[in-house]
Order: sequence, then C-alpha cells, then structure tokens
Amino acid sequence: MHCSIARLVVDAETGAMGYCMAEGIRRDDCDAALRVVRDVGPGSYYLGHPHPLENPERASFMPKLFDNISIEQWQAEDALNVEY
Repeated sequence: MHCSIARLVVDAETGAMGYCMAEGIRRDDCDAALRVVRDVGPGSYYLGHPHPLENPERASFMPKLFDNISIEQWQAEDALNVEY
C-alpha cells in the first residue's frame, strides 16, 4: 500500500473547502451585516467598512495551505503544481 503525505495534505484542504460549502449561509450575523449595508448605503464601498474586514474567513473559504491566485497569475509564475 502506498501513502503520499502530499496527497493527504491536498485532500485535507479539499475536504475543508467542501465542509465550508456544506455549512451553507450563516444567519447568526445577519443583523450586523444588514446594519452595515444600511450605514454604507447604495453606491458606496461596502468592503471598506470594518465589519467585512474583521470577518473575511466567514465570507468565503480561505485556503490555509495554498495560494488563492488567478489562473493568469499562476501561469505567469511557471504554473507550478503539487507533486503527488
């Protein structure tokens, strides 16, 4: 039997992303978020408010082990892959 530590790490990160997606939308902070939307108003820059800056990990999955860069940037940086 063969076990790759690199594969185990990649699979753990992928599993964490799947778990985050399966949790769905959290509703425990909706009142605070809606208050920020009302404070900022239409046409303003919502992400400049302290609330989203204090909670980036709640907005989307942030990988702990890998870069979250665009495909263009990845290609410009020699398109490195994880070796299994």
